[in-house]
Amino acid sequence: MSSSTQSIEEAMAAIEAAAGAQRTRPARPHRPKKKPFRPGRALALLVVLLLLPFWVLVRGATALAVETGAGPWMSLVGAVLATTALIALYGFVAGRRLGLRPGKWLPRASLAVVGAYCVYGLLFLSPRQFKSASVQETYTSLHPAIRLALATMVLVDSDAVITDGARQPEDYGRMNLPVNQRSLHYAQESGYVHAVDLRTIGRPEWLNTATRLYLRSVGLEVLRHTGTADHFHVYLPVR
Repeated sequence: MSSSTQSIEEAMAAIEAAAGAQRTRPARPHRPKKKPFRPGRALALLVVLLLLPFWVLVRGATALAVETGAGPWMSLVGAVLATTALIALYGFVAGRRLGLRPGKWLPRASLAVVGAYCVYGLLFLSPRQFKSASVQETYTSLHPAIRLALATMVLVDSDAVITDGARQPEDYGRMNLPVNQRSLHYAQESGYVHAVDLRTIGRPEWLNTATRLYLRSVGLEVLRHTGTADHFHVYLPVR
């Protein structure tokens, strides 16, 4: 066999060996395409994450008070702990994504934030949120869950007005109404008033609807009364 023929055969063998190796080479793993960034969806998720702690706090307080019969302050403590855990989880996830290692201070800081908000909601509300100074004086007589619900509502609805809170039997006579011995505007066994009235007159109907939906979502009952003046009668059910 001539040297040229042998060289050709060796070249052909090398080509076939290379082709065989190419066929047996494992395929590269398929990399899924990155999902496109959607600003609208991201914004909606951000809004939900921001509002969720407020909802957990208020809904937790009303649920514990109504469903379990817990006292006003025990229901508030339970709601505070649940909200603190949620905010601490936010901080933990955010820290991990940023490459940080959250320390033991995170739960304490979360509890401080929730506690500070509760103090604000339970004790302080702008005078513009009350129909009169006499109504404002009765604010702290409301059940803590109701006060937290109202304080949270006015964060986004600064024009909301409380028209009535605690009452006495003689107040019904001044309003030319029969005395209601079972009114939730009286102090209940919990030691607090379980009802409050909100203004509906002069407000857009869509805003009244949104107010009703919010209050019901956090566990309060809402009735629209038109006896003396159009208003929302908002109350925490008594177990």
